[in-house]
Amino acid sequence: MAILFLAGCGGGVNRDATYAVKGKIIYKGSPVAQANVMFVPENGRPASGTSDDQGEFTLTTYSNNDGAQSGEHQVLITKLEPASPSDPYATRKSLIPEKYGELKTSPLKQSIKAGDNPEITIELKD
Repeated sequence: MAILFLAGCGGGVNRDATYAVKGKIIYKGSPVAQANVMFVPENGRPASGTSDDQGEFTLTTYSNNDGAQSGEHQVLITKLEPASPSDPYATRKSLIPEKYGELKTSPLKQSIKAGDNPEITIELKD
């Protein structure tokens, strides 16, 4: 009985296919480092990533850098000032326009297709 139970709990998760997604975030002509990026599909599981010092990111849905599901996505980006060591729970200021961090206000959209996706450049504006 235990063997049947364990066989039913392991690895048999149905996952929608994902496709590699790489991109770069630019704001005021400069790369945006340490920004949180999320691609939210119309249906399915969101993909997320964090930009590096050059503003470059790769997306993860299920496992590290596996990409995003195909289809239309709303793109959310947030970057907050670093937390204060003396008050780590204090409210932190956004370092990019806050509209990019909310589903209701982000104007960013991106289509992901099966197969190769070109590198995405996202330019943020005030």
